[in-house]
Amino acid sequence: MRGLASGKYTDPKYGIKIKPKIVNVVVTYVRPGQTERCRARSNISDLYADYTENKLETIKFNMACHKHYKSGVDYQIVVVDNGSPDEATQKYLRDLEEEGIKVFRRENIGFSFAGFKYAWEQLKDDYDYFLFTEQDGVPSKDNWLLEILQKFHSEEDIGAVGNNVEKHNLTEVFGEIKELCPYIKERNAIYNLDGHMTFTSSTILRQVDKIGGLFVLPVMGDKEAEKNEITFQQPILELGYKITSFHDGNHRCYWDCYFLDEDPEHKNIPSGNITPIVLSHTRFFVLKDHFGWYKTDDLI
Repeated sequence: MRGLASGKYTDPKYGIKIKPKIVNVVVTYVRPGQTERCRARSNISDLYADYTENKLETIKFNMACHKHYKSGVDYQIVVVDNGSPDEATQKYLRDLEEEGIKVFRRENIGFSFAGFKYAWEQLKDDYDYFLFTEQDGVPSKDNWLLEILQKFHSEEDIGAVGNNVEKHNLTEVFGEIKELCPYIKERNAIYNLDGHMTFTSSTILRQVDKIGGLFVLPVMGDKEAEKNEITFQQPILELGYKITSFHDGNHRCYWDCYFLDEDPEHKNIPSGNITPIVLSHTRFFVLKDHFGWYKTDDLI
């Protein structure tokens, strides 16, 4: 499928240009008190900094970025709230519903990845493409979604697109996953996309359903959530597709919590080559000027 410059592609069955139906599933969770102690690190020395992030404000910032940046293609937002106990958060989500945004509510078992799976099960007949993001993953520039869609179609065997591809040696870490996840089998070296973003198609997800479906461990809250981050794309790889990311040498990629500088290997890349999705905490640190437009008065 090509011809995406205008946000359309040529349907291979009918040979006509159509606009794809795309949904951005944003999974949210805000604990009582709203705040969470987070850690950022420097990439130029062995330094760490702790900061306090208000997670309700993170969701508001996420929605503000959706309003501020042109996507380049039509899409809809669906929020899956993992049982946030904070009442102010529930009020804000009700406000979003009044604006026309669909909000699902579920128990927080399986962390964000179970929320992604839940959204697929509810919406599989309604959309052509699914962009799964956590509340911390925010649009960062105009045409952000068009760029993701174009990357997905840049090669025929791409099954999912994310911010960063990670590799794990199961002889050193997470060895128990081999016994739990049916898609890993005898492999010791496995790859996955980080949890901030996964973009794929309903066509591929239906193929995943036929071989057993998306695999999510029923962990409570964010306990052992990293294991689900590792297993989530494994059935896509099992089908013979590959995963790719914007950590590709052509983009400034913010795939970890940095507070002093960008990824050093990308220091000579123009600042305009920012990835389409970035972590929300970058507005406090490396992208403070970039997100200088953000004002809480812009929010409902």
